Amino acid sequence: MFLLHCARRLDLVRNPRSAGDLTNHLSFLQNHFLKCVSTATDQHSFTVSYLINSCGLSKEEAASASKSVQFETSQRPDSVLSFLRNYGFTGVQISKFIRNRPMLLLLDPEKILKPKFAFLSSVGFSPPDLARILYYDSGFLTLSLRNQILPCFQYLKGIVQTNNNVVAVLRRMRWAFGNKRQKRMEENITILRDHGVPEQIILSVVKRHPQSFLMPPDLFNENAKEIKDLGVDPSKLAFALAVSIITLSSKSTRERKIDIYKKYGCSEDDITLMIKRNPNCLALSEKKIVRVMDFLINKMGLEPSFIAKNPILLCFSLEKRMIPWYSVIQVLLSKGLINKDINVVGALKISKSDFMDKFVIRYQKEIPQLLKIFEEIEDHGDKQTKNQS
Repeated sequence: MFLLHCARRLDLVRNPRSAGDLTNHLSFLQNHFLKCVSTATDQHSFTVSYLINSCGLSKEEAASASKSVQFETSQRPDSVLSFLRNYGFTGVQISKFIRNRPMLLLLDPEKILKPKFAFLSSVGFSPPDLARILYYDSGFLTLSLRNQILPCFQYLKGIVQTNNNVVAVLRRMRWAFGNKRQKRMEENITILRDHGVPEQIILSVVKRHPQSFLMPPDLFNENAKEIKDLGVDPSKLAFALAVSIITLSSKSTRERKIDIYKKYGCSEDDITLMIKRNPNCLALSEKKIVRVMDFLINKMGLEPSFIAKNPILLCFSLEKRMIPWYSVIQVLLSKGLINKDINVVGALKISKSDFMDKFVIRYQKEIPQLLKIFEEIEDHGDKQTKNQS
């Protein structure tokens, strides 16, 4: 209506009946233009202020977010923030959500948010789970519950069988929703089947490394052939695990890790044996590989070929297991309380409760401070782990 009125005014400007008419018409257009500019400026200023004061965004973040979302009152965004807080989300988490997707502030909590959160909660997602999904894929809140979220959930359930397993998958998987992603997952699962991987193993690997199944099928199949060429049996868990693990890393990253193993004396056959026995040796960070290999070879005196036969050692926590447990054994050896021929590697593989019974509690009379030594080394390891994370 306003535009129609302006059009008529412009027509009068083009064909004025008098100088007075022209002045009046130009004044009308100027006033309305200034009013619109003023309203837009006020709205933008209000939005930026709200994003800073209510959502915890910085001035720069608020200015950037205000380019994609604007509102005149706080009624709708207040209701969105209140809804998220009621689900246990912290201020820091909410700030992150809004920073990533400011349009969330305009969604209707009752019609759009509540049904989706209610469904996800009903199948086993906790508030931290929901926060994780929002953190990585806040766009899922804009998806249709009936046409996108429910079909994705049912599709995954058809693969991993139970609600709890689906929840476990979605906890690990980013950007899970969407027909294209389902198609990729199905193609990659078919690749494993074609290579002779049993269904139970596929289920297990989907639960452990679901992200790998969203990668391009050509890459997935190429990696499957590479692992098969190493002589890994497709009917064993190690095959599918290895395929998933190397699919999640670039070839250059994988080559750098292999080079580290070689620098510590591992041969091509040693590395192949490691992969066959425990593919997780390729999932470790380069820093972790260096630190653990250095400890095993230079501190414990193990041979690279021996490590290749026992790759589980590479996956143990250096700070929480290997250093404190090895230190206790060294104390016992120095006191002559255990035989020098003890299988130290075997001792590192047993459960913590068994280790405590066999090597700590058992010798408390002879070394009263042994438990304290063990706990102090463990505490130091915990602090180091936290500092590194």
